[in-house]
Amino acid sequence: MERGGTAIVGREIASKRAAEYVRMSSDHQKYSIANQSLANHAYAAARGMTIVRIYADEGRSGLNIDGRNALKQLIADVQAGSADFNTILVYDVSRWGRFQDADESAHYEYICKRAGVAVEYCAEQFENDGSPVSAIVKAVKRAMAGEYSRELSAKVFAGKRRLAQLGFSLGVLPGYGYRRLLVDQDGAVKGVLKPGEQKSIATDRVTLVPGPMKEVAVVRWIFASFVQDRKTELQIANELNRRGIVSSTGRAWDRNAIYQMINNEKYIGNSVWNKTSRKLQTKPIKNDPEAWLRVEGAFEPLIERAQFEAAQAIYHARKQRAVNGKYRKFSDDELLGALRRLWQEHGYLSRILIANTKNVPAVDTYHRRFGGLKGAFQRIGFAPQYGVRRKGFSSAGRPCGLNDDGMLAALRRLWDKEGNLTSKIIDNSESVPCTDIYRRHFGSLLRVYQLIGFVPDSNRARPLRMVGGRGVSNEVLLEGLRALLQKKGALSRKILDEDKTGPCSGTIEYRFGSLGRAFKPIGYTSDIYRIRSSRPQGLTSDQMLYALWQLWRKRGHLSHAVIVSSKDVPSHHVYIKEFGSLTRAYELIGFKVDRHPYRRGKQNRQGSPSGAKAAL
Repeated sequence: MERGGTAIVGREIASKRAAEYVRMSSDHQKYSIANQSLANHAYAAARGMTIVRIYADEGRSGLNIDGRNALKQLIADVQAGSADFNTILVYDVSRWGRFQDADESAHYEYICKRAGVAVEYCAEQFENDGSPVSAIVKAVKRAMAGEYSRELSAKVFAGKRRLAQLGFSLGVLPGYGYRRLLVDQDGAVKGVLKPGEQKSIATDRVTLVPGPMKEVAVVRWIFASFVQDRKTELQIANELNRRGIVSSTGRAWDRNAIYQMINNEKYIGNSVWNKTSRKLQTKPIKNDPEAWLRVEGAFEPLIERAQFEAAQAIYHARKQRAVNGKYRKFSDDELLGALRRLWQEHGYLSRILIANTKNVPAVDTYHRRFGGLKGAFQRIGFAPQYGVRRKGFSSAGRPCGLNDDGMLAALRRLWDKEGNLTSKIIDNSESVPCTDIYRRHFGSLLRVYQLIGFVPDSNRARPLRMVGGRGVSNEVLLEGLRALLQKKGALSRKILDEDKTGPCSGTIEYRFGSLGRAFKPIGYTSDIYRIRSSRPQGLTSDQMLYALWQLWRKRGHLSHAVIVSSKDVPSHHVYIKEFGSLTRAYELIGFKVDRHPYRRGKQNRQGSPSGAKAAL
């Protein structure tokens, strides 16, 4: 009897163990979870239950089960038989979910019921006891919960459409060259929002205003390069990365980023809304142009309309691949074949490699066709190893550890592919080491060209540039600047780089420390010219070391020439002044200089940037 009585008591105690599931769909519903939990505990206390588990989905929509990890875990625990409760308490039917298909909501409840775990709704007026009345009421409640989401979606869409008609910005990111300006309901300016900041009052509105002049100048340069110079998106992206200019997201530029800018009407002041839509958390779809909402003159334009239209004409002309009078569309086999060839050529695949390689479709094309790069990689049998550095490649994606023959063979392949060789071609390619490596190993690029049999065009040779100023005195360089000043009437970095006979701006900075120090001896003090160094200014010692570590990670090695050619770090003079020498700065970030970097095929660096970061 005692055993039987103990068993009965044990079953009674177990039957009173419950778990509660709570959910709120928005982070703004600050007290929703607490209110639900309070009602659930009151319901449990009135029925002698003890809540032993809490499953909470905070800030999660109830439209589907995706992203609701707590509900997934609850279902998994019930199905696995590991649940130490036999009742699930939910505030009401809508907290269980606002599924657009009422049968989906019933399905998850049936899974629990089949495993012997009941679901009870604490704030509903019916008992979920399986009776016909409760089944009817519950079905109506589920349909009402789904209909509420549909009605709310329609109201939100109408409200956003009205704001878009008034010319306000509804996007999270303003885009490169613009900033978000916060105004109140009366149109009074409240200030510029910084990245990551959001409006705190519902009646406030956001519009776009031009950003810093240097960003506006970059936007205009991009369109001018695309229209006047007929450069491709990839060429423009590589040039921006070479200059050390980052995108609005803080990342390097790629072909897709330039494409998005060239085809965005906001740069001529137009607001275009509803190009894509995603209602009720369904798959995003692209709407027809007839469904777009375009507002002319919503923002201050950064470029002329004629230039934008010219860019569109050039883009569509390049995009057209006519076959029998129709536009050609890549087949799946052609897309996958391009990936296979790229994989065979480089030995790996990545988003950046695809975006910055010619004759390969854009990353977005693979996303639309295969649902993402991962799906395309699986089709060709490539398994990416995320977070693992590729063997034989530096952190910058270039081949490393090559011997003499390997370096020359890689350069011959690049020559065959491009039909020419220049410093720019070599530095823009990830299939060969950078020019600094070749110069350090063979003495000069001219020597490398001789070894592979390449003869550069002598008509384009600029002696002062090709030798980097070596063997030319400072007086000769200054005489060249005086002659250029008399010819052009002014001096600037652009004028120096565009001139085909004199030294480039990099040579002048290397010799004199800056353009300003070189202009002063020749008496050039025009008020029109202002020297604005693109290098970081006013950094602390730790920030300088971190910038140097990032450069090491990007280029795979460090040297005096690397620092001079990069605009991402202060000049080498600043490092010497701050730390006494470059060697001391290298030691502080963990970089060890190998005085014989190519002996026995060794690299010109020791250690690892990722390992050295922990010491910063």
